[in-house]
Amino acid sequence: MLVCPNHLTWIDSLLVQWALLPPWLGWRSGRLLVWNLPEKNNFTRSLFLRVVCYLGKCLPIARGGDRREQKMVLSKVILLMKRGEIVLVFPEGKRGRRGHIDIEEITYGVGALIREVPGCRVLCVYLRGDRQEQMSVLPRRGERFLVDMELIEPGTRLRGLRGHRDLSRQVAQTLCEMERRHFGELSS
Repeated sequence: MLVCPNHLTWIDSLLVQWALLPPWLGWRSGRLLVWNLPEKNNFTRSLFLRVVCYLGKCLPIARGGDRREQKMVLSKVILLMKRGEIVLVFPEGKRGRRGHIDIEEITYGVGALIREVPGCRVLCVYLRGDRQEQMSVLPRRGERFLVDMELIEPGTRLRGLRGHRDLSRQVAQTLCEMERRHFGELSS
């Protein structure tokens, strides 16, 4: 399974993990913790952050970096998914600069992962603080989070990059619809 959330803060992967599973249960059974792919440059600056990454089942990836290194990390992710592990990937590949999902920023990587794992299901997660208007480093103190989830099984007959793009867009469109519902429900 692939978990694909929106991305507004540095700690969204932790917040999603917490929404999926109580922390005490995740630490008791490490298999239940989701793997994730943080930006390598953000999380390998200090020994403390490297240890946290290791314990938190992270596979750091350098976005825009060496293609061979990226392919190696993605092949590990595919192997983990084929073994039944749960992997979290932000479809936009970075925090949403506008505070909303930008379908044009969705990477093809999500589609490539889906294509490589037959029968891949995607849990789309829309997570947003009740006072969050735009991206931030951390949520505000005392922020309460609203969470919406939708399980999809994307598919396409297209091949190559077109297929990857089609699968990625299906995930993005689901997240966009969840965002519209979120703001529609808030305004009513």
